[in-house]
Amino acid sequence: MKTSQSELLSRYCTTGPLARPKGAGARSSWAILLVRVQTVMERWLGAVGAAVLVVAACSDTEFSPSQPSDAGIDGGAGSGGGDAAVACSKNADCDDGKACNGMETCDGDFCKAGAPFCSNADPANCDAVCTEAASGPTCATVAKDADGDTHGSMLCTAAPGDDCDDTNKDIFPGATEACDGVDSDCDGLADIDDGFGLGGVETEIVSLGDPERPAAAWSQPATRFGVVWQDTRDVAGDEEIFFAAVDDTGKKVGQDVRITNAADGSLAPRIAWGHDAFAIAWQDAKGGNDDVYVQLVDAVGTKKGPETKLTVAATDDLAVDIAATPGGFIVTFTGIESGGSASVYGQLLTKTGALDGTPKLLSTSGFNIGARQAQLANSDVAVGFVNAPPNSTGGGDGVVVKRLSQFLDVLGEETVSTQPPVRKTEFYIGIAPTSAGYGVLYGLEGAGNKLAYTERKSDGSVVCAPVELTDVVQTSSPAVVWVSALVPTPGGLVGLALDGGGTSKMILLRPGCTPGKAIPLSSGIAGGPFGALSAGDGKILALWSDPSGSKRVLKSRVFGEALCN
Repeated sequence: MKTSQSELLSRYCTTGPLARPKGAGARSSWAILLVRVQTVMERWLGAVGAAVLVVAACSDTEFSPSQPSDAGIDGGAGSGGGDAAVACSKNADCDDGKACNGMETCDGDFCKAGAPFCSNADPANCDAVCTEAASGPTCATVAKDADGDTHGSMLCTAAPGDDCDDTNKDIFPGATEACDGVDSDCDGLADIDDGFGLGGVETEIVSLGDPERPAAAWSQPATRFGVVWQDTRDVAGDEEIFFAAVDDTGKKVGQDVRITNAADGSLAPRIAWGHDAFAIAWQDAKGGNDDVYVQLVDAVGTKKGPETKLTVAATDDLAVDIAATPGGFIVTFTGIESGGSASVYGQLLTKTGALDGTPKLLSTSGFNIGARQAQLANSDVAVGFVNAPPNSTGGGDGVVVKRLSQFLDVLGEETVSTQPPVRKTEFYIGIAPTSAGYGVLYGLEGAGNKLAYTERKSDGSVVCAPVELTDVVQTSSPAVVWVSALVPTPGGLVGLALDGGGTSKMILLRPGCTPGKAIPLSSGIAGGPFGALSAGDGKILALWSDPSGSKRVLKSRVFGEALCN
């Protein structure tokens, strides 16, 4: 069969001496050769016809390097992922005989990959698996294993796997747990909830004078806690206020420092750090009635200036609390009024502890007691207290929170709980800031005594309604349900309270809209079940009075924010 001129030239262009060589120099030689061919062809077809034929037969496409036989159809070069495509003249030239990767087509003289037969609605978390069969392809969805730990992602809703974090190869069912705040074995539990014990070492820091009613605050500049308490080591047996510095392991630094020296009781101290000083507030009967006093000390307990008397009323002022603000300090307390009613007040202090104005009434009518403060993330102040209606003779009717500016301007008020009856005492409420507002922990009294928790945003709107902490088992007797403290941590709030059951132990608990479990801190208590918590620099200090023979000792324990570290 006679070969046509165009076929002959095409062979020369692709496989013969005219095949396009690689490299810049070689291409120059190839161009010279092409001119010679064109001269010969002019003798056959004339100048114009020869030029057209040479250009058509020896185009850039014709001179593309030939591809391996399996490239360009199913993910090779011709599918768009390589450097060149596979030439074709019809669809059949591109068909690889597989249905899962779709129908390949010839598009503009080159093969084009088809669309996969199986679709995937969630490629981030799922894989679509196609199986070839004589009867046709079949599709299945499986969980993606992005981290290569052989466990698929739980986030694949069509076919959930069992890997709770498919971005970390060390997290999967059966992995080894560590006390790190991470659910490594994907059982829905981490750290304390997954069986780890409470971290830290129990340390005795005070053994003189039956110490009780502790409070603590963290000083970041001094990298230590300031601890205050009352005890009766005075020779006359009077209650006095003492201070000690405690390091971040729970050990006392230096000696106890006596803050008060009066003939009558000095009681219920509270402490805050701010403006290069610890500010200590307490109630004192040295003037005949209980009044509120404040004393500033440095990081080792040395007094800074004289004490400040905040109240002068003819009746008792008690249940004090103190917190630092950018401009100084806020002290809250309860004033017992004539006729048996009680009101909550706030008093501003300067950075040096001096009075800044006069006490401001914060509560409405009735019996209001037990004010506790929380400094919110936006610098506002939330003051929580127990409220009972006028002339109430039983328990209170709820917990009220007053939101204030740092200058005691009233921003709002919420009744966060109306679960009756809340007993009228300062030791039934703890309040602390959350990332969005505040949380309140408080005791309910009656049959089946228990604790409850509620949470609000900084504008007062509800995050969660009151949630009972059923993990804290209580008795059916009218035993007191004491709340000692509530502090914020990155993992949520941590509280300290008394389990009023038969064991009468101090417990840690993590309240929230879905509360965590309770953790025994002490196996027993002696006398008033008062404890304290303070958080700072990734550490939490717990304080409580523990029995030691016929008296009490003050104990401490420091643990990490994961509680088991």
